[in-house]
Amino acid sequence: MINFLILTTLVLPGGLDFNKLKQCVNSSNVYQTWECQFSTFTNEAAFWIIDDSGNVKYSGSLNKVNGDNRDGLTPLDHNEDHLSFQSSAKAVAVDSKTNNPIAVGFSTIDVKSDYYAMQAAYFTSESHGSSYEWKSHIIPGLNIEPGDDRRDFTYTMANGVNSYSVIVGDAKGNGTKPQRAFIYQVGQGNAKFFDQLASSLFFKDSNSNAAAINNNGQVVGWVDVEASNGAEARHRAFTYINGAAQGPLKTGGAWMLDDLTNDNGAANSIANSYRIVDATGINNAGVISATAFYCDGGYDNLSKLSACSLPKKEVKTVVKLVPKNTDAVIQPRAKDDEQPFKRSGGSLGILALTALGFIGFRRRK
Repeated sequence: MINFLILTTLVLPGGLDFNKLKQCVNSSNVYQTWECQFSTFTNEAAFWIIDDSGNVKYSGSLNKVNGDNRDGLTPLDHNEDHLSFQSSAKAVAVDSKTNNPIAVGFSTIDVKSDYYAMQAAYFTSESHGSSYEWKSHIIPGLNIEPGDDRRDFTYTMANGVNSYSVIVGDAKGNGTKPQRAFIYQVGQGNAKFFDQLASSLFFKDSNSNAAAINNNGQVVGWVDVEASNGAEARHRAFTYINGAAQGPLKTGGAWMLDDLTNDNGAANSIANSYRIVDATGINNAGVISATAFYCDGGYDNLSKLSACSLPKKEVKTVVKLVPKNTDAVIQPRAKDDEQPFKRSGGSLGILALTALGFIGFRRRK
């Protein structure tokens, strides 16, 4: 079994002397000035291949893009020497068809001499004996245009990939435009936005983030659950089924994880003690890692945005969600304008929830 590890480095470019930076390109001593050191230590995606014994079999960078090695460790634009390429790798999988790794993240490109834009990218590789040759590909359908008024996005980023080369990520809106989660199948048209695929959950102008996808095509992340009205909106974790149906979770459907853990019971039930705000990972068994708020004693009612009134305390915690009852009927939580209520019986929830550890306190305002 081979594991792939990803690393990104970051250096901030404050106070650069561009004239000195240009001299570094052909310099044999990249350490002679601070500017030369910056030209070497820019953001760069890198990887290691490790065997079962923990030994590094191969390492390198993902800097070689479509045959251009960008001056090795000095990724300077050949036409504009004062600008440096940036890249990052956030997730990796082994493609089931080629048996080669595919990494996802972002790479910078020149937007018509206007500025360098961070754009969602995937990196593919082919092995050549003891080495790997990598190519970078910008995900289509997420174009960034020059000009502040016309630009839909300020940057785009890929966050997760599975073994079938299905990629998820998000595109940060320009100005007041929302951040939009997307999904993309390599080689099949353009990226698709979740607000188009599941508009009932991803309402107009809602912000969203797709963090991870497993080999069954199940996506997790977060989405706004209220309009921002000029302030930061509260959001909740979601899941989307891009692959085969899983019991009541049908293909092409999206659900709040709060609804899938809802036991439809009393206000002081265990399920009502948690509100899941962000899902960050999912494995092939459907086990989800997430962040939740915990209200000691239970939230005031069963709705998604219920208050945790004094003297109860609200705590931020890490949780694990495990598929439990795939034959259950989904019981959505009460709408936030409904009165608190109690019921007996009903579903025990499709997902079982376990708290892993508290990470801080937060009081709802």
